[in-house]
Amino acid sequence: YHLVVVPRITKGLAELGDLKSFSNIILRTSALPDLAYHIDGLFYDRGFNIISRAQLGELARPFGQIFIKLDRTGSGEGIAKLSVNSLIDHIFKRDCVLQRPIRQHPLFDHMVTGSVATLRITTAKGPDGMISKRGATLRLGRASTEWVQSGSQIRVALSDQGALDETGYMADWRACTAHPDSGFVF
Repeated sequence: YHLVVVPRITKGLAELGDLKSFSNIILRTSALPDLAYHIDGLFYDRGFNIISRAQLGELARPFGQIFIKLDRTGSGEGIAKLSVNSLIDHIFKRDCVLQRPIRQHPLFDHMVTGSVATLRITTAKGPDGMISKRGATLRLGRASTEWVQSGSQIRVALSDQGALDETGYMADWRACTAHPDSGFVF
């Protein structure tokens, strides 16, 4: 599937989606928590204007800490959480996006705290060119993680109306009817 089908239907565009520093150019939204980008040894603000490390620190200061997400990573890998004070001395070895922390909706706090729940909606383009939703899952982290990681996540499918399925699945495909840390019943 990933060797034959995905390359044929994405026509090389999937690789662009792996560039975290490029996401906002593609999506053009203020909904992303991007503060700045590190590309080829330079820092850029959200408008892709070159900024100094001191200016980067000022952008991050109101948040106290930031998240760094490396390009060409996923599934919770390539993420680092830094305090604003350690940002000044941090050595950036790869291209990345620097993001402010986000606060999940309180509804999800009943399910899990510590990491932000992630809603994944799978879409597809039909032969008529129309985009449609094909499925949706809620990815929940564990109490011991600061962000959702594929090796420890719990996935719960959503119905077309947005209701949670009664069964969630751990990373090893074991079924569960409640979150193993919080006890929240799906």
